[in-house]
Amino acid sequence: GKSPLHLIIKRRCLKMIEILIDKGFDLENEVRGYPLFHYFIYIHYVSGVELLLRKGVDLNCKDKRGKSPLHIAIRRLHIDITQMLLNKGAIVDIKNWED
Repeated sequence: GKSPLHLIIKRRCLKMIEILIDKGFDLENEVRGYPLFHYFIYIHYVSGVELLLRKGVDLNCKDKRGKSPLHIAIRRLHIDITQMLLNKGAIVDIKNWED
C-alpha cells in the first residue's frame, strides 16, 4: 500500500509536504528506497528540492548506496538541480561507494 506521503508526492502538493515536515515528518524516511531528498532529485521535483533545502536538509547526505544528492542530479542529467546544489555548497568531490 501507499502512505499518504506517497499520494502527496505523486500529486506534487508542495503545501501538504511542507505541512507534514512542519508537523515533524522525518526527512530521513525513505520513499521507494530513497531518502526523501534523493527521491525528489530522482523524479526532478525542483520545488520539492527547494523546499527541503529551505527546511535544512543535509545537501551532502548519502543514501544507503552511498550516493549523494549531487551524484543523483548529475547521473539523471538534471542540470538545474545540479546547479542549485553546487550554489548551495554541495561537495563536488564527494565519493560514492561504487567508484
